[in-house]
Amino acid sequence: VPSGPDRLQARYKDPETSGLTATVTEGDNELTPFQLQ
Repeated sequence: VPSGPDRLQARYKDPETSGLTATVTEGDNELTPFQLQ
């Protein structure tokens, strides 16, 4: 994957401080689409 400018300014780089969470359980796991604002 070619890299380009960091348009998110490393905001979501660290999972401890990103504010994003997901739970993965046994079986089908489907994440609904989301928008970063």
